[in-house]
Amino acid sequence: MYVEENCFIENAANGNMVATAIGLYVNSYVYPTEEFYTRMAARGRNVQHNFTMLCLEWFRRLSECLIYDERNEASVKLAKRISEAIQYEPLERQKMANNWPSDCCFNFRNDAEAVRLFEKYLRLSEDNEEFIYTMLHGVHRTNQQSFSRLCLEWLKRAAEQSGRGRRYVVLARKAAKHYCYLPLA
Repeated sequence: MYVEENCFIENAANGNMVATAIGLYVNSYVYPTEEFYTRMAARGRNVQHNFTMLCLEWFRRLSECLIYDERNEASVKLAKRISEAIQYEPLERQKMANNWPSDCCFNFRNDAEAVRLFEKYLRLSEDNEEFIYTMLHGVHRTNQQSFSRLCLEWLKRAAEQSGRGRRYVVLARKAAKHYCYLPLA
């Protein structure tokens, strides 16, 4: 069976569309690779900050999940530890220029395109509510585990950056203290 690797995203500010596309991305065999993290680290501070806030918000919301099974149990347990470490921290996003076109074609087997999609989403969307809701309720639990792994790896790398004047690095360090390998579901 042939699966189309490219999908058209009409509105990259739409958290539902982006979460569905990222669900495909994290479920596509070996993705993300080192290239994803290298490219994300090469983005501007505001993009890195907002992506870190998305990851932390994901773990905070996942920690509240009452219904889970062996496919995402490790993520939920980890999320509870991370959420406890950052429980009183506000997770505000940085303002960024949002004069980007809202549509895009996304190849879900490409790390560079995943980073571009995240950047576009973070620039155009108002908040992460719809993205996280879809990731929690509209994406397979195995993909939730894979998305948690992506976020955890990013937090580990963000924590290794110089923290001077970078709040997202400080928060990533608090979360990364709980780093552990998340098994494939």
